[in-house]
Amino acid sequence: MTKRKIIMVGSQDEIFEEMPPEGTELYVIQPTALIGPSLRKAATEIYAIEAFNDEQVLEGARHFYERYAPDALFSFTEYGLLPSAKAAKTLGLPGTSEEISELCRNKWKLRERLAATPLHVPFVMANSQATVMQFAEENGFPLVLKDPCGVGSINVKICSSLEETLEFFAELQQQKYASVLLEKFVTGTEYSVETLSIRGQHQLIGVTDKRLLPGGLVEERHVYPAELTPEESSRLENYVCLLLEQIHHQHGPMHIEVKVNGDQISLIEINNRPGGDYIWDMVNKVSGVNLVAETLRYAFDGQPDAEERKARQRYGAMSYIALFQPISPLTIKLALENLTGLDRVQCQMTLQTGERKVSNSFERPGFVLIGEQDSAALNAVLPSIEQWIDSQHHQ
Repeated sequence: MTKRKIIMVGSQDEIFEEMPPEGTELYVIQPTALIGPSLRKAATEIYAIEAFNDEQVLEGARHFYERYAPDALFSFTEYGLLPSAKAAKTLGLPGTSEEISELCRNKWKLRERLAATPLHVPFVMANSQATVMQFAEENGFPLVLKDPCGVGSINVKICSSLEETLEFFAELQQQKYASVLLEKFVTGTEYSVETLSIRGQHQLIGVTDKRLLPGGLVEERHVYPAELTPEESSRLENYVCLLLEQIHHQHGPMHIEVKVNGDQISLIEINNRPGGDYIWDMVNKVSGVNLVAETLRYAFDGQPDAEERKARQRYGAMSYIALFQPISPLTIKLALENLTGLDRVQCQMTLQTGERKVSNSFERPGFVLIGEQDSAALNAVLPSIEQWIDSQHHQ
């Protein structure tokens, strides 16, 4: 059987643990510092770059294009999406969509696209205090101010008063932002929704229940799958399918963050990649869906097989628990390995110990990923695990 030759830009090393998919040869463009053992094993060839920028990614894509006649070019990592989409367009290759990547990265463009649809959330791009004050008068408080192209909760704040709003707006202006995105704060329970589109056919794969730090936007915990009623799941599926149709998404994963308040669903943001914080890994091990592998495998023909997915399931439920102070991975394993299924434990021990405020996702030193046979077993063990972690943070 002739294998498809696919260029892939970036991704953390663990993504390559179960790659390449059947019938695929993988040619990977990756920053030198991120080339790990799983990637080396999975790739037919690696093109090393220093950073994800348009010039270096295009140079790597041309290298493979001229030597191997690749069939497509994809990326599934935040900073590789736009450069890979531009390279694919320049070389005339199917793959990551530039239009979709722009909508996902530039949050104000997404809001503009949805402004005349039922998916609209009030917003404005503000470049003056007068605009901020007018939007606040029309929508009340709290409001959300954010970098329109930001990631990882960097330069995002929920403001509860005009004074706080203007203060944070001034802070962003001092950082040379020409405009700041203001959004009406929506209430409800926050979820992450993982979807997979195969050549225009959309499927809701699963929903993650998330918990944020009190009073902040940094994720503290994820539980997959979220405990939803059939009616809630159906409502979410209809919502995300409408969203994907509105933005003309055709192929690949989408990570969609929403808030649900009764029958009302409100969009926070979307990303045309698998969810971070190892949500992609939980989806893979609980639902049996490798979002990256299936995107590549079925880029041109075929459809995922439900029985294959079922055979790949390893847990009934999983949780990602963020660490906010360094704890030795060995200490974690010795303390918790008899309580639960420890799937992954990672922690950077170079950070200073003691109390420190974590203001965005990148400042968390590590995490614990656990798996259980079902949601009931996970719910039973989670409190004791979190209590132990909390006690270590306060020692």
